Amino acid sequence: MAVTKKMKYGYEVLEITEKSTNSRAVICPERGGILLELILNGEEILYLNEETVTDTTKNIRGGNPILFPISGAIADNQYNVDGEIISLKQHGFARNMPWDVDGMDDSSVTLTLQDTDESFEVYPYEFLITFTYVLEEGKMLIHQQYENHSDLTMPFYAGFHPYFLGNHKETTYEIPSKKYMDTSTFEFHNQETPLEQMEIEPSKAFYDLSEQKVVIGQDNKKVILTFSKEFPVVVVWSETPEKYVCVEPWMAGPNAFHTEEKVINLKPGQMEIATFTIANGE
Repeated sequence: MAVTKKMKYGYEVLEITEKSTNSRAVICPERGGILLELILNGEEILYLNEETVTDTTKNIRGGNPILFPISGAIADNQYNVDGEIISLKQHGFARNMPWDVDGMDDSSVTLTLQDTDESFEVYPYEFLITFTYVLEEGKMLIHQQYENHSDLTMPFYAGFHPYFLGNHKETTYEIPSKKYMDTSTFEFHNQETPLEQMEIEPSKAFYDLSEQKVVIGQDNKKVILTFSKEFPVVVVWSETPEKYVCVEPWMAGPNAFHTEEKVINLKPGQMEIATFTIANGE
């Protein structure tokens, strides 16, 4: 096991290597604290468009972007805080901010993100987020801690946006729910056909999960996602379904700042702890 620093895509990245399982993870603190590459048990897991990494004017297409303080979009990209209308773009700002390296050991990297003057303009709260990426026994574990350092109750609903290699039409999905929202209309439906036969742009947001686990089947192999109860929604989407599928654990569904459904409201001094694990197998 080892963590090394190297230059890649024009940035200093941190690479965790587990030789015993032929596993490797590449994390880029400067580009939103993102997990850019992931190989588990010799199998490449994540899609990555390298051009979108090197071009800072673009959102990264690939890896596992971090969504905070919202997942998805809100109506008109605006929300209300004590009577003030504030603009906030889709998926929030954490994926576009540099994160600080707080520590590392042989198998893990810990990153932090704090509020700045820039973030305060679109999200008027003081916060501290701590992520620890752990590569262990051929699995990637992401431990999260969200802290409210404000004097006000802090609403948020974080999420992840992992891009998994594979062709949507050749993929099978084990999602423990048949209730989904079409995110283009915010209307709910019951799933009546296999997901791989459905269009996933616009995305489908699955609610009322009976288990905190999703299995993605591709070419007789499986990618297994497990996540803590703080993530009650799973979104499936792809802009290029022949190349990748995004299966995304979210803490709340689209437009939740307006509906207030499932939004986490942290009181001053409180913290929320959550976990997300990516594994694979036959």
